[in-house]
Amino acid sequence: HKRTAAGGSAAARASESKLRKSRGGGRGEPLSPAPRPTPPPSSSSSSSSSSSSSSSGGGALEFARLGLVVVDEEQRFGVAQKEHLQRLVAPGADVLSLSATPIPRTLQMAQLGVRGLSRILHPPPGRLVTRTWVGEFSEERIRNAIVREVLERGGQLFYIVPRRSDVTPRAAMLRRISAEILSDLEPVSGQAPRKRRISVVEAWGGQANLEEKILRFSMGFADVMVATVVVENGLDLPNANTLIVEDAHRFGLAQLHQIRGRVGRRSTQAYALFFVPSSLSCASPPPSSSNCAGREERAAAAALAVSPDARERMEALQAMANGDEVSRRDLELRGAGSLFGAAQSGRFVDVGYHLYLKLVREALQKLTAAAGRAEGGEGGA
Repeated sequence: HKRTAAGGSAAARASESKLRKSRGGGRGEPLSPAPRPTPPPSSSSSSSSSSSSSSSGGGALEFARLGLVVVDEEQRFGVAQKEHLQRLVAPGADVLSLSATPIPRTLQMAQLGVRGLSRILHPPPGRLVTRTWVGEFSEERIRNAIVREVLERGGQLFYIVPRRSDVTPRAAMLRRISAEILSDLEPVSGQAPRKRRISVVEAWGGQANLEEKILRFSMGFADVMVATVVVENGLDLPNANTLIVEDAHRFGLAQLHQIRGRVGRRSTQAYALFFVPSSLSCASPPPSSSNCAGREERAAAAALAVSPDARERMEALQAMANGDEVSRRDLELRGAGSLFGAAQSGRFVDVGYHLYLKLVREALQKLTAAAGRAEGGEGGA
């Protein structure tokens, strides 16, 4: 049900057509920039029980009988955005929110009975659980992952970094590793490798540039894509089945699960490697380089930056494969936030979460019973 990178807007289809022409021969025309989306209105439109309206571009959308609103990727929206949407929705309309990892506040409201909750606990038929590994950064592991995915299986690989400034340096590293792989294969086999080039693409830039890079990757023009969390949602690429995330401790638990969902989209076994800092970078065998002391200091500083919460997130990520389990663990780690305020996460210092949940449930039951008695009394009068 996810939107694919090659589908959707007319601009995307036009870009794909040009890319296909360039594949047949010649360089083709440069991709034209996609039109900028019209910004949302600054003020909410009025709504009533019979109609609701919102401004988009130069005209207004009016719904005479709006009955259902579906919010996809609900975890991407803030409280203010959700409240703005509620003001646009006619009273009595149903709202269905979809998310593989609901935010703690939303999950709490479902557990309290404020919202209804439906869960899909089993993957689609034929889908395999992604094999997850968490450990220290290693070029050897990166090399093995490229060989297994790109050369042996003919697939593609995601390499995710936390900062935009990391994209270009990591792409250069991957190009160097790829060149070493190909140069090592030829002498061993005695013949030229079947794949003479491993292409690496950097997914960053403005909307048009980013769209072009993702389309090239989705159409097989590149074997490895280096990107930030811009690819967290909305990509359905069956041929990409290996994921590497660097500095995984800088991401949230639910966010890492969403990123892991970019691979293993069909029946092919997928692999996810999450690199975290370690002070054991220069462990045995003893290093021969003189700059290892500096490496040890940097590794130790990075290890100290990994908080106990980050360690718990990594343990949960490795142990849990189901989005429901991940969301509940995320709720325990981050706290449920404010039921009536804008905070979507936050801890309870004085009472535990389960006791808090019990107290709020009891309060809601008393309010519901009191409201029912009041309505009964008015009806009798």
